[in-house]
Amino acid sequence: AQALNVLDWLQQPVDVARLRAALETAVAESAGGRPLVLHVEDDLDVRHVVADALRNSCEVMAAGSLEEARRALAERRPKLAILDIALGDGSGLELLPLLQQPGERNVPVIIFSAQSVDDASLIASVDAVLTKSKTSLHQLGEMVRKLGRQVAREGERG
Repeated sequence: AQALNVLDWLQQPVDVARLRAALETAVAESAGGRPLVLHVEDDLDVRHVVADALRNSCEVMAAGSLEEARRALAERRPKLAILDIALGDGSGLELLPLLQQPGERNVPVIIFSAQSVDDASLIASVDAVLTKSKTSLHQLGEMVRKLGRQVAREGERG
């Protein structure tokens, strides 16, 4: 199997979850093994700085608006999402239902916003809440790597 670069052997009837995991592994390997991260931010400078900070560990799919993010999500499912709350065309929080769909693997979400978040139920529904003015890019990168490792471990188990 290694000589042929076989990722997995699927018997019929096909286990859809196992097929999905094998496909995700193949996509990750074709992307250099780096997890795909959706970054939704309307400030172009912040998008560039975050992409630069994460370039060695992640493939960043940047979206400057809700509409761009929805189109990106229709094409590819990220391993992790970084969302700004205040966008020109709405709130990044509107994407949460698309990232946490029943029957799908929940995408870990980091809220990275200038706005502080005090809503306990929102804080409980995401993986991290970071305030831009209080969080360094190094801290953001560490959080992305930590959640990426968790996703990888869950993928190995399941």
